[in-house]
Amino acid sequence: MNLLSIENLAKTQGGKLLFEGITFGIESGEKLALIGVNGCGKSSLLKLLAGSDDDYEGTISRNRQLSASYLQQIPQFDPKQTIIDYVLSDDSPKVSLLRDYESCLELIEKENSAANQAKLAAIMDEMEQGGVWEYENEFTSLLTELDIQNTSLIMGELSGGMLKKVELARALVQDAELLLLDEPTNHLDINTINWLQQYLIRLNKTVIIVTHDRYFLDQICTAIFEIEDQSLSRYQGNYSYYIEKKSAKEIATKKEQARLKNIMTRELAWLRKGAKARSTKQKARKERAGQLVKDASFIDKQEIPSFIVGHRRQGKKILEVKDVSKSYDGNLVVDSFSRVFKKGERLGLVGPNGSGKTTLLRLLLGKEISDTGSIETGQNTCFGFFDQMSLDLDSGQSVLEYLKEEAELIKRDDGSTLSVSQLLEQFLFPKKMFYEPIGKLSGGERRRLHLIRILLNNPNFLVFDEPTNDLDIQTLSLLEEFLLDFPGCVVVVSHDRYFLDRVVEELLTFKGNGLIESFPGNYSDYQENQKMKQKAEPVKKQISSDTKIVVSKKKGLTFNEKKEYKNLLNEIEKLEQEKSELEQIFQGANHNNTNITEASNRYEEVEVLINQKLDRWEELAEKDEVG
Repeated sequence: MNLLSIENLAKTQGGKLLFEGITFGIESGEKLALIGVNGCGKSSLLKLLAGSDDDYEGTISRNRQLSASYLQQIPQFDPKQTIIDYVLSDDSPKVSLLRDYESCLELIEKENSAANQAKLAAIMDEMEQGGVWEYENEFTSLLTELDIQNTSLIMGELSGGMLKKVELARALVQDAELLLLDEPTNHLDINTINWLQQYLIRLNKTVIIVTHDRYFLDQICTAIFEIEDQSLSRYQGNYSYYIEKKSAKEIATKKEQARLKNIMTRELAWLRKGAKARSTKQKARKERAGQLVKDASFIDKQEIPSFIVGHRRQGKKILEVKDVSKSYDGNLVVDSFSRVFKKGERLGLVGPNGSGKTTLLRLLLGKEISDTGSIETGQNTCFGFFDQMSLDLDSGQSVLEYLKEEAELIKRDDGSTLSVSQLLEQFLFPKKMFYEPIGKLSGGERRRLHLIRILLNNPNFLVFDEPTNDLDIQTLSLLEEFLLDFPGCVVVVSHDRYFLDRVVEELLTFKGNGLIESFPGNYSDYQENQKMKQKAEPVKKQISSDTKIVVSKKKGLTFNEKKEYKNLLNEIEKLEQEKSELEQIFQGANHNNTNITEASNRYEEVEVLINQKLDRWEELAEKDEVG
């Protein structure tokens, strides 16, 4: 069923044309992504689809029964509102009943009168008739999964991570067919991102996402829309398919550009021969040559040069940390951490929000004083710190002026120099933006500009706290390439699994209560290691010491147990294959609501069966070893 039809859509913002001539449709059950460089209009298009902006040209036709739930990149809320009031602020019938039910329960806690009990009974009857009880169970489960425990907390007092979770809860609880998510993974820890990913795969709704999380895109999306050069292209399939088709398209474009360039060279040579050669009979040819000259900027479009900048040389001592601890209000967040940093190290810091990752960064940088231990920084060590919240930039200052305050040139190792303008182009700022006031930049463009200024200082020890927030995929790819060639040290806190996999070689995992453990490898290595540990861990049973003695004397497996043990791995393998096939159904573009519901139910059954059979296999394997 068609939910939205868009024809010849155009949007201008702040005098800048974002896109024009966009035409596409959205079908029920699709899971789509919007991608493109910062400032191209992704969030603006999402806002138009949500009906939150009516300043556009063209036509947006919505199904009459369509309702949409919209997660904005920058949340809008009353800071004095409680979590429960905010989450249940939607006006849909089910949410309204659920809000009345929660309010009445709070009222009864304060005054358990007959009138209030009668009011509660009436609301419960309405919920029964409207089929809201199942909805209430889903809502309670959602809060539990997002670890939102105290719903009476005030919105204005929440951390960035908790605020994002509350925003997600509000968007997901709404009884809407269309879910619009603008950067849903920003400020979430990796465990919550993994949960959200699985939730959306099984969700029987149409979803449109703006995100830079490439693993997220690969697992969820059935199609990708790319905004580029003020137009929109559709790629049917997930992110891997998009990369494949995009690469093929660019190769074909380069071939066409080379052909056009040859034609243009011949035409320009003909034009220069003089007036005699250019008779009136050649009017069409002159017009064609003129058009080619006009399009020269497109034809001569070159690839962005690779990152080759200078760097400060590091001394023998870079950074030495010994027995450092830090507590806040009696809460231990870093406990006796020690490390001697060596040249070229690339570390990733992972763990739940609030586990101490940012605190450790601030200790290393000298922005926080440790309670115990010592931190010694090498004489030649120069930090570059890219934090979660970019500096407050002067909105009236131009892009070029802001960077030239830091440096005019970067000296390369080979003795050549790189100008500020060249560095801007490397980070996807076109020349026409050099003199634009910073106030006209998007949030992502400001983050990108702030990053360039940090690099202009020529640091040899880069520290990143959530660098991927608000940066587009193209910029992230460029940053990854830069960091792979960077000869100094890199320490990064990130929830972006793809970014961690490409950039880091070792992880520091924050376990809580100040405990920090080292893991050699990237995030996928770590995740696989954790899965293997879970599978290998024997089932813990509370049994008496007498029972233990009996078990230890038992002589291995019986005949039937040996047969069962032999078949279990084949059964588990078949279930894993079925699970994979079901996930393909969730990601497919052509499916109906019935298929998705059946597949979702079977998916849950298969997961339970896999866990049960793994437990039984481990039990038999342990018994076989005893025998």
